[in-house]
Amino acid sequence: MKKHIQFVFIMVFTISYLSSAQTVDNILKEHFKVINQDKISNLTSKTTKGILYQNGFEVDLYVAQKRADKMRQVLSFNGQNHTVVFNQNNGWEQNQFAGHTQPQAFNDAQVASIKISANLDSRIKSYVNNNAAFEYIGIELLENEEHYKLKLETQGIGEEHVWINKKTYTLTQIKNIKSNVVTLFKDYKTVNGMLFPHETHIKSPAGEAKIIITSIEFNLDMDDVLFKIKS
Repeated sequence: MKKHIQFVFIMVFTISYLSSAQTVDNILKEHFKVINQDKISNLTSKTTKGILYQNGFEVDLYVAQKRADKMRQVLSFNGQNHTVVFNQNNGWEQNQFAGHTQPQAFNDAQVASIKISANLDSRIKSYVNNNAAFEYIGIELLENEEHYKLKLETQGIGEEHVWINKKTYTLTQIKNIKSNVVTLFKDYKTVNGMLFPHETHIKSPAGEAKIIITSIEFNLDMDDVLFKIKS
């Protein structure tokens, strides 16, 4: 009898696991279809410009991304810059706002986090590319709309929760459990047949910020010197 109960438990657990995995696969498949991930995957570079709003200041934002996992991000205000450069598995930043005159190398935790942002694919696809383990949690209301809630685990970043709109299949929110940072994506617009959020809200224990995207360009020639790692 005991063996029978154990066998039934194993069967139920296996069915539940397979059902959850299938649900995740279906959600991600629809999400990738809506944003046109296939076309995004064929991009060689992306240039994004916008404005960062924080603490009453407006800061110019410039982001250059190139395959594979190369990124240069510059925040500019009053003649000073905060520059972040990432090249596959290494990176550095030089924050003139904080008085830094020399580049500071990233530690392992920073590398793991920025590697997701540096990836030229969509945010969810970047998690997949970095072997994130997804789990279906259920359906939750977010901003009065039903969302699929997923949990994922990424090496170096830890546990994060993701909300994907049940009706539109667009990514609405990401929460990092360890850092308690919440990122909200809004104002999706189609650019060259691909769907991108043009407004991002970031809430963290240190404060809040908003990013408004003003332009996105694709497949521009980029010299690799932009992504040179300084020692």
